[in-house]
Parts: sequence; structure tokens; C-alpha cells
Amino acid sequence: MASVLARMAGGGAAVAAGEAALRARNLWIAAAAEPPYGHAVADLLDPIALGVRPTFAFPDMPDTLPTLTPYVDRLHDRALLDVVRLGVGGHSGIVIARGAPSTGKTRSCWEAVRSLPADWRLWYPANPSDTGQVLQALAGAGPRTVVWLDRIDRYLDAVQGVTAQRIHDEIRQALSDTRRAPVLVIGTVSDSARMLTGEGGEELPNAAALMLIEEAGVNVPNSLTGSELLGLAALAHRDPRLSLAQATAKETAVQFLASNHGAHPVVNAYSFHTAVTTGDTDTLVVGARLLHETGRPREAVAWYQAAAEAGDSQAVRSAASLLSESGDLAEAISWLRERADAGDTHAALEAARQLEHDGQDEEAITLYQRAAQTGGKSQALRSAAAVLRRHGRAPEALAWLQGRARDGDEKAHREAAHLRWTTGDREGGLRSYEEAVAAGDTTALREAAEHLQAADRIEEAIDWYRRAVRGGDKVALRPLADLLKAEGDLDGALPYYLRAAELSDVLAMHQAAALYRLGKQPARALHWYREASRHGDDSALLHIAALHQEAERIDTALTWYARAADSRIRDAYREAVWMLWDAGRLDDAYAWLEGRVDNGDRRALREMGDLLREVGRLPEALAWYRRSAALGSKYSGRHVARLEARSGARSA
Repeated sequence: MASVLARMAGGGAAVAAGEAALRARNLWIAAAAEPPYGHAVADLLDPIALGVRPTFAFPDMPDTLPTLTPYVDRLHDRALLDVVRLGVGGHSGIVIARGAPSTGKTRSCWEAVRSLPADWRLWYPANPSDTGQVLQALAGAGPRTVVWLDRIDRYLDAVQGVTAQRIHDEIRQALSDTRRAPVLVIGTVSDSARMLTGEGGEELPNAAALMLIEEAGVNVPNSLTGSELLGLAALAHRDPRLSLAQATAKETAVQFLASNHGAHPVVNAYSFHTAVTTGDTDTLVVGARLLHETGRPREAVAWYQAAAEAGDSQAVRSAASLLSESGDLAEAISWLRERADAGDTHAALEAARQLEHDGQDEEAITLYQRAAQTGGKSQALRSAAAVLRRHGRAPEALAWLQGRARDGDEKAHREAAHLRWTTGDREGGLRSYEEAVAAGDTTALREAAEHLQAADRIEEAIDWYRRAVRGGDKVALRPLADLLKAEGDLDGALPYYLRAAELSDVLAMHQAAALYRLGKQPARALHWYREASRHGDDSALLHIAALHQEAERIDTALTWYARAADSRIRDAYREAVWMLWDAGRLDDAYAWLEGRVDNGDRRALREMGDLLREVGRLPEALAWYRRSAALGSKYSGRHVARLEARSGARSA
């Protein structure tokens, strides 16, 4: 098309070559952006067509309710809107909302797009499986256009072969071609996407595509933050689905609203009688929570008790705790005893806890022992032994545990070992731990290792931890890695951290990333810090920013520092501003912090004051501190007083 347009623009030999080139460029831009490319943003009324999940409906829902509930603003929206504002300002950009399924990725992108001016247009694939259509759309994107690629992994996955690389290249071209600016590419990707996990195929991942997702990714957390929950509460009165989500799902309200509630027990309004007769414990427990949260504790107790009698062990504690909190401890114990007499081990254990808390130790011991005998509860074994030991009856406790072990209770070996160790018989304790292992209790290996580590018997502790790992104890992976790292064996620690990280151990992810960073392997470090961040480790955001900074990707680093600041990570501001300062971009540092202030983040004021003070620009620092102090910062107020005193002394 470009060559045809060039001929159209030429107009003959009389037209200067430069003028022809300019006319060709303008014609190309006009043709690329000319309707029917996409849809006018103002005309986009169906977010479902873009991949947004409709909020569930239930039989009694008013017909007037919209397909989607009112939107609860979330912290990550700022990062999405930053890219949209970049586009409105005339610059091309890309953003990819990344997170677990049903966390609101596509809805967040939709809300960001709705802020665009009416003269913008948006293209989305009518047939998501038609990659040729996507290539054509990217090639034709011109000024003030959005290319919408929900589940962008469908197009960038190596399983697409050469097409994936072509789509990646077209995205880069659309973003870098200043003639076509501003072009926005907005996409989503699930953490479970095959191209990210590497599962389900033999193709090697497309490294360039992975880097694109890494650079453009905005993490969408699994749960709502405290401020977001306040936003949910403020909107709950406007839609009964929001009200129900607030009451039942709380931090996971987004997943609740996006899920299929066609068979949800509460919204289908099962009666209490039906739930009891059908043994529907889910309905009973959810109903009890709703009743408790709406100030009807006595009814909530009845629902919890019905759930307990239908076999829900957690409901036993909930019912007893609610009765106890209401001042009805005697009633709680009476009900628990009845359940215990009927053979409910959980009720016996909970009754023992309540009695111990109330100082009725002898009765508590009896019920702990009953729970251990009838249900084989390790917790009951340890609790009974602890109460006996507290009363100076450790030999009696040991004899009882050893008797339980002889009767075939394999957990009793471990509890006997624990008692012997904690009462000073460490070698006897280790022998009992070996007996527990021989009886099939692999957890005994880890517990023995923990005791040995606390006693500073490090080599023995490492040996027991390794035995625990070989025995299949996944929980022992990180403690073993931590101990090896503490002893200076970093190469030995890393494989165990990685194994634990692959099992979603967030602390192990962070440690693996730190070791890779120490070993000058930034790509691997970045991967594990990103994984830690997606699993809720906000402190990883600062490390991700630092890695991008070390690679001189300043703007990308700034985005991550901003996300760290949003998560209230200490020093995020300072690091971001010093980075810009070192790069000679003081104006950008000012603008960035001013932008943070405009977004309601007052901490940015004092951080700029600190920066200017540390480099000796005291009059400017004083101005920033004064702004911060005027908003209530005592820290900044103290610096205002000091700087004004210093200024006054110099004047004198």
C-alpha cells in the first residue's frame, strides 16, 4: 500500500521529492487510520465482546441491573491509565494486564480505554483464532488507535510458529513508527498461559515475546487491598451483587463476581430446612457468615451447628467460638460435649480447648485424650501432654504417649519424641524420632531437624532436613535451603529454593531470585522476582525495578518503582528519584514526584525534600517540606523548623 500511496502523492516530476514523500506519509497515515478501522471508542457499548466477563445473575435479580457491576477502582489501574494518558499525549505505548484467571484483568483494561477521547478508535479481533487478521490490524494501526489483544498469548505463543514472531515484530513496529503515533496496544495474559509456564508443548518459548510481556506487564493481584475493600464497601449499596460479594467473598470479591453462580447456594436462596435435609454444608456455612455479619449471631450459631452436625469440622469451632464470644461458654461446652459423646472428634478437641482456656485443665486433659484416642489427632496428643507437663506430670504424659504408640498410633512416637526433647532428654528424643520415622511418620524428620537447628547442631540438622526432603516432605525444602545459605553453601541452597518456588513458596521465589542476582544472572532473577510479586510479595517490586535500572531501562524501572510506591514499599520513591537524578533527568524527577502528589500520594513531597536536602539545595528542599508539612507531615515539619532556623542564623 505504501508504494501505491507514494505514486498517488508524487503528482509528476514537477513535485519536489521531499514534498512527495511528505504527502505519501500523510496519505498513508490517513488511510491507515481511516474508518472502517475498528470502532469509535465512544460507540463501544458491549464490553463482553472484548472479553470482559459478565457479572453473574440470579433469579431474583432486578431486570434493571446492568450486565456489569459498578467498577471498584484498584491500585494497578494507575499503571494502565499512565499508558492511556501517554497515548492521549501523543506517544505510542503498550500495556499488558497480567495475573491469575478471574482477577479482573480485562475489566481493568476496559475501564482504562473508556477514558480515551471520543476521536479514538479501537480494533479487536472478531475471530480471535485468525492471526492473519491480527497482523493486518497491527500493520494498519494509525494515529489515535487502540489494538485490543485480550489473551495476547494466543498470538505470541511459540506454538504459532513464525506467525508469533511476525506479530511480535508488527507490535514493535507499530509502537516505534513515529509517523503512526499515537498507537496503543492493550492486552491481557494469564499467569497460567502455556507460553509463560512452558507446560503442554515442546516448543521453546519466544524470548522476544516473553521480554515484551515482561516490559509491558502490569500485575493484577488476586485479592483486593484494604483501600480497595473500602471502595467496594462504598459502592455495595448500588448493586446487590456487590453487596453479596462484600459479605461473602471480601478480598476475593473480583473472582466471586466473575464466577458462574448459577448453582450458588446463597443466591439461589435455599431454605435452612432444605440445606439441613440435603446436608448442604456450603449453604449453611455461607448463611451463618451472612447472619453473623448482619448482627444476627444467635441465628448464625444455629446455622453453624447444623453445618457441624452435617459433617463440616470447621463449623464446630465457628459455632463454639461464636457462643463463647457471646458470653455463652457453658452452652458452648455443653453442645461440644454432646457432639463429642456422639463420636465427633473435632468437637472433643474444641471442647478441650475451651475448657483449658477456662482453666478447667483436668477435664481438658480427659477430652484431649479422648480426641487422640478416637480420632488420632496429633494436636490432641501434644495438647494433652502440654497440660500434663504444665502440672509437673511429664513422666505421666510420656508413659501415656508411649502407650498410644504401642497401640499403633504412629503420631504418638513423634509427640513422645517432642516431649523428651523439650524436657531435656535430647538423645532419647532423637531415638523416639527415629522410631516415629520407622513407623511411617516422615514429618518427624523435619521436626527433629528443627530441634537440632535450634540447638546449633547444624550438620545434624542438615542431614535430617535432607532425609525429610528425600522422604517427600515438601515443607522441608525451604528450611533446608535457608540453613545451607546461612552456612555459606549458596550453590547447595539454590536447587532447594527452586524446588520450593515451583511449589508456589513465595519466600523461596524471593530467595532464588536474590541468589541469581548475586550470581549475575539478571534474567533468571527477574523471572523469580516477578513470580514472587504475582504471588503477593510486594517487596519484590523494588528488586524488579532495580534490575531494570541496572540494565539501563530507566523508564521501565520507573514504572516498577511507581508500583512499589503504590504498595507502600519503603525507599521506592528515594530509589526512583535518585535513579533519575543520576541519569541527569532532574526535571523528570520533579515531574514524577509531582505526578505522584497529584494522584494523592503525599509521601512524594517529603521524598523530594529529602533528595534536595541531601544534595545541598536547601531553599528548594524547604519549599517541598513546607508543602508536605501543610498536609500534616510531622517529619517534614521538623525539617522546616531546622532549615528555617539555619536560614535565620545565616541571615544574622
